[in-house]
Amino acid sequence: EAAYNALNDFLLEGMPCDRVNEIVNQDNEECQWETTICLHTPYWEQVGGDVKNFYDLREVWISSFVTTVNPVLKYEKLSSNRQRIAVK
Repeated sequence: EAAYNALNDFLLEGMPCDRVNEIVNQDNEECQWETTICLHTPYWEQVGGDVKNFYDLREVWISSFVTTVNPVLKYEKLSSNRQRIAVK
């Protein structure tokens, strides 16, 4: 949970009332969450960009951040809208 909270201190996902990320499972071994909406797509489309580039870069950044915060943790993207931080 601490790594998830630290991650959210660095990533901006709208306002808290937007409820972009919702935790769906949390215990001593993992924190799993779902992204309920994408706030970024309209801005990428407005300039003719592909939001997939953003998410590819973001995934690498998150993975590096999590393992730097605590080397015993790993980040995994489980599906297009579900991710988790778990003990390796």
